Amino acid sequence: QGKRSYWIASTFAEDPYLLLIQRPERLSGADAPSALFSEDSFLSWEKDGNSFVCWERDGVFYFLVSGVDLTRTFDLVRQYFT
Repeated sequence: QGKRSYWIASTFAEDPYLLLIQRPERLSGADAPSALFSEDSFLSWEKDGNSFVCWERDGVFYFLVSGVDLTRTFDLVRQYFT
């Protein structure tokens, strides 16, 4: 079986970020798990100076963490990952 998770640490406009990409595994030959939320939706929040954005596209989950404000982090997601 291949890898199901990947992570990328990089910068965007000199701001560091970490992107986790997770492909859910099928359980015992069952259908893939249902979506956590609509593909048009995002879950985002800020805590302790970090910004977090989660979304799903084509059955793959994405989780982006950055040390900049949420607006700037969400702009990165909208511009390059959706």
